[in-house]
Amino acid sequence: MPIQIQIEDKTKSLERLANQLSDKNLNKANVRAINKAIQKANTNYRRELVKNYNLKYAETKDMISPKRATYGQPEGIISGRTQPIGLSHFTPSFIKEGSVFSIKSVKDKETKKRSLSQRAKKASKKDTYTGVSFEIRKGQRKTLPFAFMIQSDKPGIMQQIWARGAYSGNTFTILKSRKPITALKTLSPFGGITTEDTQKTIEESAGADMQKEFERQVNLLLRQAGAK
Repeated sequence: MPIQIQIEDKTKSLERLANQLSDKNLNKANVRAINKAIQKANTNYRRELVKNYNLKYAETKDMISPKRATYGQPEGIISGRTQPIGLSHFTPSFIKEGSVFSIKSVKDKETKKRSLSQRAKKASKKDTYTGVSFEIRKGQRKTLPFAFMIQSDKPGIMQQIWARGAYSGNTFTILKSRKPITALKTLSPFGGITTEDTQKTIEESAGADMQKEFERQVNLLLRQAGAK
């Protein structure tokens, strides 16, 4: 998913300065500006995911990947992962035998890394829902009455949300009992960052960042050339 941004010579003085650079240095200024903009855009995309969805910033690290521009290929690209995110990332809760089991993202004090951890508490009178409750968007908790949680490979940890049924494209079809179970998933990072509002916001800020860095690089390379 490439970001469409371009350099615009908004002033005659910048155009005059850029024309004083060699083709090699002009390309260098362009590539450096692209990479600066791509770096900031990548951070902003991750912040948009955290702002709009119930995710921790650290969890988005592998969801969005920037590819830097090179002198041979002066184009920067940001790619969003198309694989859907499992429902286990969205603070699910499941009632079983009088207890409410929940999964939360917890940071290890020593390694500083986050992982999904199970918590259990006694069910209260208000915990009367059936199925699995989860919160994809902050403040908007939903319940899938046909879903359930089961043990994962790790002892004591319920990390996957399951239902009897199957996916056909992006649509999940509920099937009767004794049919195979399927791990439930939700939005993909690519879908989360390609909404119209997010794209417009990021492209505008990336364009401004690139323009500013291009001007800085032009002046820097001119000073370096004059010092030789």
